[in-house]
Amino acid sequence: MIISAILEARLRTLITRVEKSNPGIGFNLEHCLKRVKFLHLSGRDPKLCKNLEIQMIDDLRRWKNQRNAILKDLAEIHVSPRRMEHQANEGVDLLKKFTASYRKYKKEWKASLKLSREQGVD
Repeated sequence: MIISAILEARLRTLITRVEKSNPGIGFNLEHCLKRVKFLHLSGRDPKLCKNLEIQMIDDLRRWKNQRNAILKDLAEIHVSPRRMEHQANEGVDLLKKFTASYRKYKKEWKASLKLSREQGVD
């Protein structure tokens, strides 16, 4: 759940930066993933397309769906600790990869923001 919360917060930040408006707290992880994929496919922000692969978005969505299945199974049947550990480890790996892409995007976004401010001053 912690991994999901971090991913959701970062995806919401990406959406806010690209669309220049906050999607709000009603945007859960699923909504954020769908919106970021739409933004990527529409090409509205070249920095986003450059730094975040579409496959990463699909991998995050697949992981989220598997996480949801485990949560559902926990209420109905016994879930093996091995299955939960595998899911958690996969989530950590995806979070690390996503964070690397996110940092590259953020660095380019800040550089372009600085450049636009400097050009606006001149």
